[in-house]
Amino acid sequence: MIKLLIVGAGISGLALARRLTNTNVKVTIIERDTNFPIGGAGICLPPNAVIQMKRFGLYDRLLKASHHVNYLDYAKSNGTPIASASLLEAPLNKAEFVVVRRQALLELLQYNMSQTVCFGSQVTKMANSEAGVFVHVNHSSRPEFFDLVVAADGTQSTTRQLAIKNSKARALGVTNWRFVVEHVEQEINPIQLLGDDHAFMIYPLSATTSYCYAQIADPFNQWRHLPPVPTLHTLFSHYCEPVKKMLRAINDTTRVFAGSLETVNLSNTFELRTVLIGDALHGCPPNLLQGAAMGLEDANLLADLITRFPVDDALQMYNEERLPRVRWVMDEAIRQNEILMKSKSWPGRLIRNTLLRQNGPAEVAAWRKLLLDTQDLPEQTP
Repeated sequence: MIKLLIVGAGISGLALARRLTNTNVKVTIIERDTNFPIGGAGICLPPNAVIQMKRFGLYDRLLKASHHVNYLDYAKSNGTPIASASLLEAPLNKAEFVVVRRQALLELLQYNMSQTVCFGSQVTKMANSEAGVFVHVNHSSRPEFFDLVVAADGTQSTTRQLAIKNSKARALGVTNWRFVVEHVEQEINPIQLLGDDHAFMIYPLSATTSYCYAQIADPFNQWRHLPPVPTLHTLFSHYCEPVKKMLRAINDTTRVFAGSLETVNLSNTFELRTVLIGDALHGCPPNLLQGAAMGLEDANLLADLITRFPVDDALQMYNEERLPRVRWVMDEAIRQNEILMKSKSWPGRLIRNTLLRQNGPAEVAAWRKLLLDTQDLPEQTP
């Protein structure tokens, strides 16, 4: 019996706990917040993420809880088209691209799962070794031993920083906002509108609900700590009508999540008996919409390996299989972010728009590559 601690009850942590149900692994999962984290408002799940969801026996439930998107459009902030892509062509049609509320996805991952979460619990100290990990938790006076600790506690992972020196996340100089709004107008088509060094993305959740994501290059944190709603109006009120509709729909009950993009640059996926998954491993810009997708891939692969092989062998195999894919996604996402940062100048915008016209949406090109390397997975019983 393997005794395993999962630190963090977000998407990747819950996914791993779910996959390890009824196995030879005894799972403890802790979360520093007093409830499940809800930051982010909405989640985009591209086809490689939906393929992973089949492993949890949640495919049908996911489709019922989400909105299915068949194409993506890119346009200038004034509405002038730049590029578009159909998601019905191979290999993109291996699975759906869906948009779902973050809270709904967390609830799906908890469906029919007996594993409980210890809330208000945070790792304060660890003694990491080749044999296992002694873990000190804030509400306990004694350390507890685990064969394996899984850091699933986000980009600012405390667990990662305790286990690996100099592993603090690096700021990318971009401020972003996420929110969900209800609107009386007819369904808004999925679209990404590009200004200078800022952008506004709209993804439908239903006929009258949309998930919105906005960002701006902000290397000096000029916008990060300003009131979110007035700042959104200041930066994006000159955009064309789809964005104006979203801004008009913001009301007193709308929760706007503001944040800064960060990345994690690591040479390994684990250190001794502490292994990283989700944003703790590969926090990167959302340009390719791979945050949740990569976390689900992490959870499925790690669960497969630690239930079939000795822990040390499983960690080595996880590192060898996972690291090249993680690095490629992070490098490509950061490259796309750098293009955004340079778009404040006219030459930078010209390069950005030319690349989009020639190659299509960057995330769709990335999905094609990732899907060609992704096997179709059988659905498990919920």
